[in-house]
Order: sequence, then structure tokens, then C-alpha cells
Amino acid sequence: MKNKTGILWICLLIFMLLAGCAQQTETVPPTNTAAPLIETSTPTQPPTQTSLPPVVVLLAPAQGWGEDHAVVEQAAQARGLVLDVRQEMTVEQAPQNLQAVVCFGEMPGLSELIAGLPQVQFVVLGAASLPASPNLTILTNAGSLPDLGFMAGYIAAVQAEEWRIGIISAADSPGQTYRNAFLNGVLYFCGICNPVFPPFEPYPLYAEVPVGGGEAEAQQAADTLLSRGVDMVHVAPPLQSEALYQYLLQRGVRIVGTDAPPAGLETNWVASVVPSPAMDLAGVLDSALNGQALGEVGVSLQVNYTAVSPARLTHFAEIISRLQSGEIDPVGLVD
Repeated sequence: MKNKTGILWICLLIFMLLAGCAQQTETVPPTNTAAPLIETSTPTQPPTQTSLPPVVVLLAPAQGWGEDHAVVEQAAQARGLVLDVRQEMTVEQAPQNLQAVVCFGEMPGLSELIAGLPQVQFVVLGAASLPASPNLTILTNAGSLPDLGFMAGYIAAVQAEEWRIGIISAADSPGQTYRNAFLNGVLYFCGICNPVFPPFEPYPLYAEVPVGGGEAEAQQAADTLLSRGVDMVHVAPPLQSEALYQYLLQRGVRIVGTDAPPAGLETNWVASVVPSPAMDLAGVLDSALNGQALGEVGVSLQVNYTAVSPARLTHFAEIISRLQSGEIDPVGLVD
């Protein structure tokens, strides 16, 4: 019995000790050791204004100029330019960041446009009557006409049989200069152009149309040449007409021209010497975009509308190169 009582007292003592320890124990709340979050505002950059791409305006008629149009389009695309094609434009209608204007032919108000936009370079094809300006380049065949006549004569001499060649030309001073260039081209190839069989004429020959003469006078000039055995004819540019070409065709004459042959004349058309602004346009446009005006520039020539051999075409291109480099004087042989 005493043992049981002792055990109870011992258990009671242990219970009291445990209760006292429980009262002294404090629960410590967990502390947050993470650094406090501080809200920061990121400054916003104002939007940057992107620069506009440079613009080239192409003033062109609704039709024609297909090859030249393609050259301008390709040049603009290759240089990262915006091409704006229009048929007309005033100073007030000029787009922002306009750097150059390419114009096909002389259009109404073009002089005022050039003067009103002095910071813009203008490239004009085939308008030699415009006054000179520090922002103007003119591509014209006016200065290339002697070269054109010379090459027409040279091609005629290469392609003709026995050099029975003639030219129908105007009787004024420019017509005589062109005629002499043509005769020089023939003589440059054949020298003394004597035929083997009659009629024995001092080929090449020419027949002039008087100033103010029309179709009747041109046909009379053609008859003069044909009566002297000419079988290949070149008509100077101011006198060219489809009616005159048809008149020559009916008489079996072969023709060297400066443009595409009219319909029905293809079989009698030997070749054409054609002014080709497209060959020069890309380089001239580069100069314009660099702020450089070139004044009046003669256009390059090419031989087209022909069935001659590739070897002869290559040879003709070499002669054109020598002409345009100044190595050959187109009017220096014949007085």
C-alpha cells in the first residue's frame, strides 16, 4: 500500500513540474528576413520620329516611255527610294523629302516647277529648250544627231550591195550637217565606193528637200535617187513619214531608219540607229541623287530592229563607242 502511495506522489510531482515548464515556454513568431519590396517606376522613352525615305517623282505621260519607265523604277528600288508616278505636279503638290524628279518630255509648267524647287534635282528626257538651271540635267539627242547620221551611213555601207546608197535630207543648215555625217559614215567603211556594174555613180548620193517642202517634194527627192540606181535609202529624221516609207517600199528600196519600222515595212528594214536614254538614265539619276546637275547630256545610241548577225551588231556597238568617245569625228571628212 505504501508503495502505491509513493508512486502516486511521484507521478503528481512530475505532472506539476511539466505544467510549470509549459507556462514558461513562449512561441516566437517567425520573422520575415526578405528585403522589403520597393516600387520603382521605369521612365518611358518618348517615341522616336523615324525619318521619311527619300522620294523620286516620275512625271510621265499615260503611255509610252516603257523602257525608260522600267529603268527609273529599278533604279529607285535598288536605292531604297519611294517612286511616286504622276502625270502632273505643282510646287505645292511636291511630296515631303523629295530629292529628284524625272520627267519624260517637256510638260506645261515644268520651268516654274524647276525654279520653285531649287533644292530638288530634275532629270528631263528630250527637252532641250528648257533654260539652264543648277538643278537641271537634260538627256537629249540634239547633240547626238551627227553621230546618229554617221552610224546610219556606216550601217548602210556594211549592208548594201555595191554601195548604191542615198540619203533624203533637208536643205537647211542642220539638215546639211546631218547629211554630211551620213555620207561620212558610208565613206568611213567603203572609202572610194565605186560599183562594179553600171550605173556608175559617185555613191553615196543625196537629194535635198527644200525648206518648207512637204510630202510631194520628199517623193521627188526619192525619185531623184532611184533614177541614179540607189537601192538603199536613209531618210533624215525631220523628213521621216510613213507615207514616204511606203512610197520607197513600193519601189523595193531597203531602208536604214532611226526608229521602229512601220507595220508592213519589216522585210525592207535593214536596221535602225536608235537614241537610247535608258542606257544613260541610271547613271544620271545617281548624279542627281548626289545633288549634281550635269546640264545637257547627249544620249547613247544603239542599233535595233535589225536582222543583221550578232557579230555585226557587236562591231556596230564598237563604232558607236568610238564615235561617242570623240575618236571618230562624224562631220570631219565631207565639206
